[in-house]
Amino acid sequence: MDVRKTAIAISLGRAALGGALVLAPAKVATAWVGSTGAEPAAQALARAVGIRDLAIGTGAALAVLGEDDAAATWLAAAALCDLGDVAATLAARDALPAAGVQGTVALAGVAAVVGAWASLALRS
Repeated sequence: MDVRKTAIAISLGRAALGGALVLAPAKVATAWVGSTGAEPAAQALARAVGIRDLAIGTGAALAVLGEDDAAATWLAAAALCDLGDVAATLAARDALPAAGVQGTVALAGVAAVVGAWASLALRS
């Protein structure tokens, strides 16, 4: 597995999800947290998370593409954010739709593992 290609793919995926959260917060948030995602307060949080993911994903992709020494740090930060998403989702799982919990834990969990692996691989 090519670590750079994988790191770019997960970084661009993060940026795309971030863009979706910014542009269509109700649609994406509703899939994650249920009908509450359509409320203005939830959309504000969705947009905030979206900006975070757009910035981190873009920064990580650019760092990997530029073979910047900071790429590993960007990927580690992204993996930490993904772990936070898993933890936050699991903490609220009883109030969330099962499909949202399963999807978020699967997507963010895999992204955390792959991001951590890519970060470590780029450091060595």
